[in-house]
Amino acid sequence: MLQYFNQGMMAIVALAYLNMFTSQYKLEPAEMQYLSSMIMLPWSPKLVYGIFIDTFPIFGSRKRNYLIVMSLIMTISSLLVASIKFDSASTVAILLTLMGFAIAVMDVVIDGLMICQSRKDADYGSEDLNTLGWGMTGLGGIIGSLAGGFIN
Repeated sequence: MLQYFNQGMMAIVALAYLNMFTSQYKLEPAEMQYLSSMIMLPWSPKLVYGIFIDTFPIFGSRKRNYLIVMSLIMTISSLLVASIKFDSASTVAILLTLMGFAIAVMDVVIDGLMICQSRKDADYGSEDLNTLGWGMTGLGGIIGSLAGGFIN
């Protein structure tokens, strides 16, 4: 549930970096769109992430250790963006791309765990878990958007 909520809260990050690119780095719309596209690029090859995770476990674990490593990458990259004023918007975009990669990999891991858990209840397992996951994503998106608007 927390990972899906986290994904929804990414709305606040999107609002923040768009505002940062506009006000701090004075980027033109074309430059902002280019960097925004680069930031979202890690979400495209999610199938490859799933194959990689299932093929190459970290210290014997196919799921848990990937969540730990990707959480660390996400935390470090987001703290760097939040705490250091970089001279270049490209540096910020690279860190945000790394953060997006970590979140996309965690999404693949969580989706795999959801499939395993849904098999325990053949009749309603997938529907109930899907409803819960999308509900948490929506709740996180609403809270993240409201918080981003309030902070902005």
